[in-house]
Amino acid sequence: MHPPTERRLAPGDLVTTELTPCVEGYYAQICRTLVLGEPSATQERAYAVYDEALEAGIAAVRAGAKAGDVARAQNEVISPPWPRRTT
Repeated sequence: MHPPTERRLAPGDLVTTELTPCVEGYYAQICRTLVLGEPSATQERAYAVYDEALEAGIAAVRAGAKAGDVARAQNEVISPPWPRRTT
């Protein structure tokens, strides 16, 4: 994200939109990102990871769960704990 410039959009660019609707005093932020044109292989792999993280988050939602539990489930997909180097 950056301030607007005079640069024109080009194929392969990522465009993020954000809506913040309010219903009865409750605000919900909705962000969507799209690729202009055909996605690259890297963009497709990134989407697959985000989709897997979404599924992990949904699987963690249950009565009694905390928001942190859901975030941890998603973060384990996006940033798995890597083995520490012992040298």
